[in-house]
Amino acid sequence: MDQHCAVIYFSQSHHTETVAKHIQALAGGQLVRIQAMQPYPSDYRALVERVKQEIAEGVFPPVEQPDCDFNSCDIFYVGSPNWCGQIAPPLAGFLKSLDLAGKTVAPFVTHGGGSGKAAEEIPTLCPGATVTELLEVHGDGGESVDEEITAWRHRNQL
Repeated sequence: MDQHCAVIYFSQSHHTETVAKHIQALAGGQLVRIQAMQPYPSDYRALVERVKQEIAEGVFPPVEQPDCDFNSCDIFYVGSPNWCGQIAPPLAGFLKSLDLAGKTVAPFVTHGGGSGKAAEEIPTLCPGATVTELLEVHGDGGESVDEEITAWRHRNQL
């Protein structure tokens, strides 16, 4: 296990959180939940409308500052749900605020029907970082999630 890593994630429905916890159990390191200062609505339609508006306006909602020593980390596992074809705006804004140049970023996305633009989006939010192949997980991954994570980590030499 690598103690010089962080598993950073944003999760609304707990699917991404579940996958993040599996990654942390397999890889070690710090588990870091990103939370918007203004919580998202639990009503699906209201949630989608807010997310669509944030994406259209390029808004990155402020987040609570996590307690993590990011300077001690070399590998950042970064997880988000696929929201309207993109990663969640709170996570996108948080990543944009970090200097991950020279670090390794291993992105993962949970979804109900595809990963959207996450594979293209993550490298632009993490300039100078080495970005690995994206891990796509349907829902919370079910019983095979540990096998999927292990194979993904192996392919990317993590």
